[in-house]
Amino acid sequence: LGYLSELIQAYFSNVNDMVKYGKPCSPLIHLKKSFLTDNEKLLHKAKKIAEIYSKQPKRKKCKNCRSKIEKPMFKKFNVEYSICSLCGHLNGLYEDTDDFCKSIYTENHGKEYANNYHSSDKKEYKRRVDDIYMPKAIFLKNTLEEQNEVTEELTYTDIGAGSGYFVSALIASGLRKVSGYEASEYQVNYANQMLGKKYVHCNSLDGIETIIENIIHTSTSEVYGSAQYVPIDEKHPLQAQSPYAASKISADKIAESFYLSYDMPVSTIRPFNIYGPRQSARAVIPTIITQALTQDVVNLGSLYPTRDYTYVTDTVEAFIKIAENEKTVGKTYNIGTNKEISIGDLAKKICALINPDCKIIQERKRMRPENSEVDRLLADNTKAKEEIGWLPTIMLEKGLQNTIHYIKSNTQKYHKKEYVI
Repeated sequence: LGYLSELIQAYFSNVNDMVKYGKPCSPLIHLKKSFLTDNEKLLHKAKKIAEIYSKQPKRKKCKNCRSKIEKPMFKKFNVEYSICSLCGHLNGLYEDTDDFCKSIYTENHGKEYANNYHSSDKKEYKRRVDDIYMPKAIFLKNTLEEQNEVTEELTYTDIGAGSGYFVSALIASGLRKVSGYEASEYQVNYANQMLGKKYVHCNSLDGIETIIENIIHTSTSEVYGSAQYVPIDEKHPLQAQSPYAASKISADKIAESFYLSYDMPVSTIRPFNIYGPRQSARAVIPTIITQALTQDVVNLGSLYPTRDYTYVTDTVEAFIKIAENEKTVGKTYNIGTNKEISIGDLAKKICALINPDCKIIQERKRMRPENSEVDRLLADNTKAKEEIGWLPTIMLEKGLQNTIHYIKSNTQKYHKKEYVI
């Protein structure tokens, strides 16, 4: 892991196009001037918190990446600190236990903690929002829009919303579905007073998990590797034939471990080759369509592997059915059509719908390494059918027609001659 960290750091040190974000300094200095004028009082409070913190159990793993804590680097108010050599996180060497968190955030309904973070002056509140939180909100909105997200339709929840500054900024930036949760009752009341409407809700630390009813972890059919038997059910062995598959298997097991260890309400969905409008050009169907629309040659890699293609709206319906059914928690579901087609036959079908004169040519640079290629993926969707009542409704020909229509109407979004990896 240490070697991997060095490689990552070396890579990013050569990247010039990285987007970084930080709070502006001058507004912070103005808004937190009490840190200077009230230094003695704040110093007393910091020592009190440090005293409580130092009585908690010793931390053994990094709070951020869970790697082993190394020897302390410095001490402040009798609390030792260490910087993680793997991820760079600064760790206090004691655990943030429930008792410690409650003593800071919720004691006396959070009145003491709330006094640190708000002023009764609405102008000062707005200034803090404008100077510190609006840049964050705009950065978030712009980033999402760059990913072609319809930002007005997304839901935004600020966990640990404090006095509602970020919630206020999100609303001011034009986002609609915004809410926040905070453990301090005083801060919640103050936030809603400033916002003029109940956007922030009070949740105790004990009940914070009730905010999330179900987590859907998105896996992939690639975790199965080349089929050992077909159709592939959820009991099929997992095979990491690519780094991508390995990463997804790891994520699947992390999700499973949190369900088994902490009763986290997580379900895993394994879609088989999603396709449809708005899919990026790195997927095979948009690649074939884009080439067939603009030239008489379709360049591809291996033509023999088979795939089970599932239309995007059918996949979304599966997500919804899993999320709405509490009996899915802790389980995994394959989402596919139970039908397969080779890449070569798929290309012929698409060309027949667009340009029957297209020639299909194999290019070596588009082929996977031999041992990495997944030869066959064919879903068994019996479990999804029986337990959540899901079945595909859009068959391949109709789905291809819909996708062709979208790409034909949005050719400017696709690079015709560029091989996208």
